[in-house]
Amino acid sequence: MGSQSAASCSEPEVGRDNEVMVMGTNRYKIAGLVLVALACIGFLTVADEFRHIGELFGVIGILLSGIAFLVAGFFPKVSTVLALQWVAVGIGLGMIAGAATDKMVVGVCGGTVFGLVLGYFMRSRPNNR
Repeated sequence: MGSQSAASCSEPEVGRDNEVMVMGTNRYKIAGLVLVALACIGFLTVADEFRHIGELFGVIGILLSGIAFLVAGFFPKVSTVLALQWVAVGIGLGMIAGAATDKMVVGVCGGTVFGLVLGYFMRSRPNNR
């Protein structure tokens, strides 16, 4: 009986991959909702005047990251074409670089391009050969 339970422990669970995918998509949905809410607050407080284009691009970058996370969470099949969570990471890194160099427009645009390239290479590929 002890060997039978040891053998059953080494077998993979049937629904394990699906549960992991659902947990991952829930995290993306929560992160996306938080970022979109923060972007809305940013539009109402920080970027309410259009005198400073860097503030506007910073808040737009947060909004785009949130939307990317939301789409990645609600449509996990999109990851076969483009891993959108990496687009959000690229935008975030671009925003950090833009803030450090005081060129937010260049940072957000460059981060978006970097995120798109990173998302393309990090996409999930089906094993159909």
